[in-house]
Amino acid sequence: MKAMNIRRVADCSACRQNRDYAFMLSKWKIEVGARRPDLNEMTDFNVFTFNARSFPGTRPIVAKVGERARIRIGNLSIMSHHAIHLHGYYFKVVATDGGEIPEAGQWPETTVHMPTGRTRTVELVANAPGDWVMHCHRLHHRAVTICARLPVAAAKAVV
Repeated sequence: MKAMNIRRVADCSACRQNRDYAFMLSKWKIEVGARRPDLNEMTDFNVFTFNARSFPGTRPIVAKVGERARIRIGNLSIMSHHAIHLHGYYFKVVATDGGEIPEAGQWPETTVHMPTGRTRTVELVANAPGDWVMHCHRLHHRAVTICARLPVAAAKAVV
């Protein structure tokens, strides 16, 4: 089973996010007409997924204007990295599998490099209403729909 273990603090006065999402990136080999992936295949993949789903079956990252969203990404892909790109927004990488990154070490970014077997946590403030896309920026990964939507409601969040 593939999953992300997230430890939450019951009373977190330092937590700044209103929304918290987790995505596991995976690759699969699925033959035409097959009902399930070939789990023994280690090098030839044709389907890339967020949480074992390809677009349009991925769950959207939902936010209202003014909300802070935290997106945790883990790369379970065996053989390749991913360049996860978010349209319409800048975000900051706030943590890696090595732990939290001090605020002085964070900078605005639109794409985060996801090495094999690693995690990255990014945060953004939803300040642009619309229906935005988060996807892998490697051309052949976009062709097989490793993608999720970020619909941002125009209604202002109550904080």
